[in-house]
Amino acid sequence: MRWILLLLLCLGLPAQADLAYRLTPRQIAEGTWLLEGSTDNFAKANGGNVVNTAFIVTDSGVVVIDSGPSKGYGEALRKAIATLTDKPVVEVLLTHHHPDHVLGNQAFADVPIGALAGTRDLLRQQGDAMAENMYRLVGDWMRGTEVVLPTRLLQPGVHEVGGHRLRLLGLG
Repeated sequence: MRWILLLLLCLGLPAQADLAYRLTPRQIAEGTWLLEGSTDNFAKANGGNVVNTAFIVTDSGVVVIDSGPSKGYGEALRKAIATLTDKPVVEVLLTHHHPDHVLGNQAFADVPIGALAGTRDLLRQQGDAMAENMYRLVGDWMRGTEVVLPTRLLQPGVHEVGGHRLRLLGLG
């Protein structure tokens, strides 16, 4: 019986090993990096990584633009950032409330997560349903993912971080 259980456990290991986001930042400007997602729909094959995220290395630290579709993605994003800079993540900015942009927030719970009021409100209203839908669509890629709301309410206009001026637009 032990051998059967061991065999079943070993057979499941390759499937678990495949649940790793392989994020490759591409520099698009001085200190600015882009991580491009798939152009497909949400699927188990891509783990919900149909999002483009980014980060900016500033004088005061790293600003992350969108945290990705899951806790695992957010953790992989932090690791990718650490391969390029020793500076800490100092802030996450959410561009909008879609699940592929915000469900990685757990990986950044130790820093301010900023969003405009509309993004915060829609995430508060729809976040749990979006997370449930993502669990249905991509399965185990979402393991451990929970909705984390923004901790900093931002206003439209210029937002300055570490010598960078970012223009925040409220479009909706």
